[in-house]
Amino acid sequence: MTRAVLSCLIVILLASCRPVHDNPHARRHVALGAQALREQEPGLAQRHFELALQYDPGDPPALVGLGVVFTLEGEARRARWFLEEALRQDPQNPEAHANLGALLWTEGKTGPAARHLRTALYLDPGNDAARWNLAMIHLRRREWAAAALHLGWYCARRGHPPEAVRQWARALEASGQKGPARRLRGRHSVWD
Repeated sequence: MTRAVLSCLIVILLASCRPVHDNPHARRHVALGAQALREQEPGLAQRHFELALQYDPGDPPALVGLGVVFTLEGEARRARWFLEEALRQDPQNPEAHANLGALLWTEGKTGPAARHLRTALYLDPGNDAARWNLAMIHLRRREWAAAALHLGWYCARRGHPPEAVRQWARALEASGQKGPARRLRGRHSVWD
């Protein structure tokens, strides 16, 4: 190969190594949309996520943001489309998996929901929302040991919120681990 052809291939390879969705304007609007969601302003959040998609069509965080907005507004069909589109753009996006899992769970589709939540935890073990939702699915299915495992991790990361500690003790007891459940109840004064 000639030197010019090799140089051209290197430039093409380097260009392909750049992140596909790396527009600073899109990132700014995604951050503003996330802030609006935290402030419980879904209309403003929707506008920022839509602006992010104008700067960078197919931006996974913006697509996830719109999925969250439509979930909050009760538009499950539109929410699901945006979350699935985010996964088409980036199959390794833990937030898209976690939010799609939560949405599927609310629709009563626990099998697919659990798969997405497990994938989210595989990609990001610190995803507290995915861990909590997966634990709740295990509790509903009466899979006590699995629920106890996820709730234990959740409580360790979240500083023991009272409801999580109650559910953890319940799962421990139901799985036959009465001693740990009793010790947990003795350590935490969250019982009615």
